[in-house]
Amino acid sequence: MGCEHGLGHGLLSYFGYEPADLKEAVSACDMLEADPWHACAQGAFMEYNFRFLTLGEGTGGRPVPEDVYDPCYDYEGEIGQRCVGILPLWWRAILFPDEPTTAVFSWLGDKCQNLPQELQHYKAGCFRSIGFVAVTTQDADASLIEQSCRAASAGNCRAKFCSQP
Repeated sequence: MGCEHGLGHGLLSYFGYEPADLKEAVSACDMLEADPWHACAQGAFMEYNFRFLTLGEGTGGRPVPEDVYDPCYDYEGEIGQRCVGILPLWWRAILFPDEPTTAVFSWLGDKCQNLPQELQHYKAGCFRSIGFVAVTTQDADASLIEQSCRAASAGNCRAKFCSQP
């Protein structure tokens, strides 16, 4: 899965960082037969939002637009799931670059809970992504991870990952 994910980053960087370029990179990823988890598309979405391959050019990621769910409306199925799954990581990194607090996790949970109607079926993946954020930002402290997940899911936290209420 790592190679396909990295390829997604590279394809997006090659095509560019505009919405049309993202669609082109995701289409190129679709041609991979050996990518059942759509890791290539996930890498393209991650690169689109974080812009890791442009860091030497002074960018720190794509600014969060007024509609925080953009560009995920344009994608469906597993590809849409990959797009929505990247959002909480990006929101946290761009909007809340300091140490995340329970208020930050509450905000993230609110955004996942209130996904627009056309993205509602990706809600579980959105919450799982918050769980990943909790694990990677709370220094493997189980109590802080649980506290973060509870804040994100309005009190409902399942073992090892955040879940929707």
